[in-house]
Amino acid sequence: VAQSRVLIFILTDTILDSEWCIKELLAAEKNDLDIIMLVKDGSRWPDATSARNDPFPSAALLQEKLPKELLPLFSRKAVHHNDEYYQTFADLLMDKIGKGIAASHAKEATHAAQVEQAGSESTGGPKASSWH
Repeated sequence: VAQSRVLIFILTDTILDSEWCIKELLAAEKNDLDIIMLVKDGSRWPDATSARNDPFPSAALLQEKLPKELLPLFSRKAVHHNDEYYQTFADLLMDKIGKGIAASHAKEATHAAQVEQAGSESTGGPKASSWH
């Protein structure tokens, strides 16, 4: 995850029960990755009656299953996978991935400039940076 620029978190019926998936999501959040929430077509989560009727996990379910630092991620607009309108889905997903990669490049450029500035200030002149 630390080497990635974008994480696509696919929300399936059981993903919130997967300790490893939650750990990956937490690592992505801690590494400031762009995270795309993707709801798999047909996925359902328990509603107030415990029947699997909700098309998105409820706030109560998210609070029960996730560390609190991940909760804000689920307030973002998710991409919904849809076999019937696959091309529209694919176009939207690719657009979000492109924006995530662009944001990652911008973060890297900002960090490189900060490292360069810090080096110049401490030595009185330009300093080579090892940031790629």
